[in-house]
Amino acid sequence: MDGLVEDHLIDKVKAHFGRTLRLVAALPGEWDDEMLKKLLLNAPAVYLACPGGPRTPGESDLVGINSRWLFYVITTHAGGEAQRRRGDALQIGAWEICRRLVVLFHNHTIPDVGTMDLASIDNLYNGSIENKGVTLYGVRFELPIHFDADISLATLDDFETFHVDFDLEPADGNIDGQTDIDLPQ
Repeated sequence: MDGLVEDHLIDKVKAHFGRTLRLVAALPGEWDDEMLKKLLLNAPAVYLACPGGPRTPGESDLVGINSRWLFYVITTHAGGEAQRRRGDALQIGAWEICRRLVVLFHNHTIPDVGTMDLASIDNLYNGSIENKGVTLYGVRFELPIHFDADISLATLDDFETFHVDFDLEPADGNIDGQTDIDLPQ
């Protein structure tokens, strides 16, 4: 949603946790088994994703959203499930990471953007994750983001032509096809 917000949140987590976490990063896309395997290599870790958010209520024009920022907390531990949640003298646990994220970001104001609000903490347990020896929590915050328009919608011309470039599988960055569609007015 906003690269500056994402960078701000990641930098703040890194500074707060220091070397306690192996990795703090943005989540690149949807979860699958291959991605989970990669994420496990860096546990304990925190990954950040912004899945969007609903339009800000009460606005007559689309000028903002109530964005959702989700911190995925991932831990592994050779000692088992209890140590993944609780941690021990050697490694931080998921519960402590969640607690510290809440203290760090609830009512945290991001300059020129807004103030974050804790929405939920969710145990994202499922059998597949448990079988891999992982504990996974989601800590979700909401943050109102308002979009500044440099132009007036009244000055825009009609949307007359739609253009698309196709990069077919395997995606290699080369354009395999193009099309233009003229839209009726």
